[in-house]
Amino acid sequence: MTIKTILGHSRRVLGNYKNLYKLTNNYEGNFADHASALLVEIDRVLDNMTEPKRQILANWYCTIGKKRLSRTAMCHILNLTIDDYNTIMQEALLEFAKHYKQGVLETLLDD
Repeated sequence: MTIKTILGHSRRVLGNYKNLYKLTNNYEGNFADHASALLVEIDRVLDNMTEPKRQILANWYCTIGKKRLSRTAMCHILNLTIDDYNTIMQEALLEFAKHYKQGVLETLLDD
């Protein structure tokens, strides 16, 4: 499995955060319960990350509405260069893959 593939899996899971959030708030039943469990797992992994990894992933993938800050704004707030931000984002996505559901994202086959 390549790093690129693992990053893609992490992005896909985190990219569904907002839709899962909407689902849990707008519907009831087994599907909404499953979405809620996935949100809890994503939040658990993010909550156990160190700063600024957690801040970067939470801002980019989990911020609901138009409150999400741009990469430039996050770099300014965190006192990072764009290169530092990109490196930390990649490290955070790999760490997410390692801890989400005990590393299942690292075992998935290539797309």
